[in-house]
Amino acid sequence: MDELVDAVDLNDQPTGKKLSIAEAHTTGAPHRVAAVFVFDRSKNLLLQAHELSKGLLDHTVGGHVASSENYQDAAMREMKEEIGMVAPLRLVKQGVISNEHATGRNVIHIFGVFETLAEIGWKFMPNTEVKNLVPMSLDKIFTAMNNDPNRFTLGFINTLNVYVLANKLPIEFDVEKIRKNWSEL
Repeated sequence: MDELVDAVDLNDQPTGKKLSIAEAHTTGAPHRVAAVFVFDRSKNLLLQAHELSKGLLDHTVGGHVASSENYQDAAMREMKEEIGMVAPLRLVKQGVISNEHATGRNVIHIFGVFETLAEIGWKFMPNTEVKNLVPMSLDKIFTAMNNDPNRFTLGFINTLNVYVLANKLPIEFDVEKIRKNWSEL
């Protein structure tokens, strides 16, 4: 049985309706997802080569927030399941809308975006959920995203923009241009 998620409005307020993930994706009902940016000790962001998206680069960790969870609980659960790590999380921003109609899917995710630093001694072990993590500096990610946005998931493009703004990073990041180029592919 598919896990249940809470349908929410575009202000991230629960509507009272619980849906399966498949139903939320089919109907376009906005629902919650937790995303975690994990940085290594060299300040590289560890990007997941997302299997379900044919290897597109994505958040280090991401997953749906079950109806019984909050964003932080889901992020911690997903981090342990996907990459075998338990670490303190810092909330970057909650309520980030990622409309993925451009993907041909009727999906509206409302993200809670977190960041953390990989713990000393932690080593990623490939598993059934995550086969590969790719370390990249933020500068390399932005260059790659500007030159070839179709290497990244749309959700990651949207949440990375929020990460840049929330942390006031001195990076030129024209997310509208990147989204436009992504949707034209």
